[in-house]
Amino acid sequence: MFIKKNKKFIIKKKKGQNFLNNLYIIQKIIKLIKIKNNDILVEIGSGFGIITKLIILNVYKIILIEIDIELIFFLKNFLQFKKKKILIYKKNILKINLSNIAKKEKKLLIFFGNIPYNISTDLIFYIIKYLYYIKYIYIVLQEEFSNKIIYIVNKKKKGRLNIIIKYYLNIQPLFKISKNAFIPKPKIESIFLILKPCKKKYFVNNINNLKLIVKESFKQCRKKIKNNLKNIFTIKQLELIQINPNYRAENILLSEFCIMSNLITINNFYKNKYFKI
Repeated sequence: MFIKKNKKFIIKKKKGQNFLNNLYIIQKIIKLIKIKNNDILVEIGSGFGIITKLIILNVYKIILIEIDIELIFFLKNFLQFKKKKILIYKKNILKINLSNIAKKEKKLLIFFGNIPYNISTDLIFYIIKYLYYIKYIYIVLQEEFSNKIIYIVNKKKKGRLNIIIKYYLNIQPLFKISKNAFIPKPKIESIFLILKPCKKKYFVNNINNLKLIVKESFKQCRKKIKNNLKNIFTIKQLELIQINPNYRAENILLSEFCIMSNLITINNFYKNKYFKI
C-alpha cells in the first residue's frame, strides 16, 4: 500500500518500527476507536500518518508522539491540510509528562498506538502512572505480550504482570492482526486491544504491599505460596484468611492478593529482606 511508495525511508529495526500497511485493518481500527469531535487523541509512534489522516476529521486535536526526525518532517508535510489540529512532540513517550498535557487541555486523553515490543511493559506502567488523566487506551501489541497482560480468572498461566495490571485496567482484545499486515513483517501476530481504567473493586491500603505480595508469590512459580510467602505469612495466617497455603501463585485471585496485601504490618514489611520491589 502506501509505505511501499516511500522507498527513500530506511526502516529502523532498532526502534522497533513495524508499520501497519493494510488499509482494511486500518479502517477496521478507526471504526472501533470511539471518539467525539471534542476529544483529544494522543498517538504514539505516528509512522507515516495514515491513521492520523483518516481520523483527524473526527477529533478536536491530535497530539503525535514520534522520535524519528525523518518521519516528523514527512508528517508535517503530509498533514499540512490540518496543521491547526496537530501538535507534534519529538520525544520518547516515556519521558513526556501527560499530566501537564491533560491539565493544559482540560480534558481526559484518548490513547492510540502501534507499540514496539521492546517498550510494551514500560509503556503499560507509564500509562498506569497517568491513569487519572486517561479516558481510553487503544493499542496494537504483539500477541505474545498481549497474552501476558490479559487477566482471565481461571487462566493457568497468570503472572505477576497481569495481576498488577488487572488492579488498574480492564483489558479487552478486539481483534487479531496478521503479521502480513505490517512492513517489515514481524515474527508473530499482533492484537488490537482497548484498555479502560477500572473502578477499583478491591481496596488496597498500600499499592507497594500488593506489588510485594505478588512479586514474592511468583518468585518461584512451581512452589506453593506457603513457601514463597513464608517470610510474610505463616500457614495458619493464610488459613485464617481462607487462602489455601498449598496453592501456587497462579491459583490465587486478585481479590485474595489484595486481602493479603492489606494484612502486611509495618513491622514485617520493614524486617522483610525482600522489601525492594
